[in-house]
Amino acid sequence: MDFAISATKVALDPVPDGTHTGKIEGALVAYDRDGNALNWTGQTLAISLNAASYAQVQRSGIPVHLQIDLPQTGVSLATGVCDWTARKAGTLEIPLHPPSATAAPPTGPTPEPTPGAK
Repeated sequence: MDFAISATKVALDPVPDGTHTGKIEGALVAYDRDGNALNWTGQTLAISLNAASYAQVQRSGIPVHLQIDLPQTGVSLATGVCDWTARKAGTLEIPLHPPSATAAPPTGPTPEPTPGAK
């Protein structure tokens, strides 16, 4: 999974030599439909950005790449980011696989056929 963490939400402290430093941790946890953890991964990043790199992440975010093995069944993936410098954290849960084909079809009005359609 590739994602970008908003640099404006992360504490990147300036140091006398013009760089900005911080420490963040990204994590992924996969859960099955019953809420059981199936797999997880994480990475801690010590950040030290020169002026050009700092300007770039202010525009596009701090890139993070994490890999995780997932089953082919219904899975939810929880993402988490911890800013160790600011002592803040955030999470987001993402359902990855659609419900099974045996799920009830959506209800609602049936569309009228288009005249002349075959």
